[in-house]
Amino acid sequence: METIRKDKEVFMANSEIRYVVCPFYRTAGGHEVTCEGVTDASQTKLSFPSNTERIGYCKRHCFSMVGHRRCRVAEMLYRKYDE
Repeated sequence: METIRKDKEVFMANSEIRYVVCPFYRTAGGHEVTCEGVTDASQTKLSFPSNTERIGYCKRHCFSMVGHRRCRVAEMLYRKYDE
């Protein structure tokens, strides 16, 4: 199941629409989620063993008002801006 990103709206292959909440999310597809990096010219990629696990992670974190604050990548990137 692939995802297509259109601004902060993500269209899942099964026509399910999810809205990205996390400000650090960049894109997702296959087994990976790509987020903002720790420097201006970098990216952070999370790789999952399966597409199903990646989608579950996105639903719990990237698309959740509460969940994105619990993501360890987001926690790290919030600290980047606090410094």
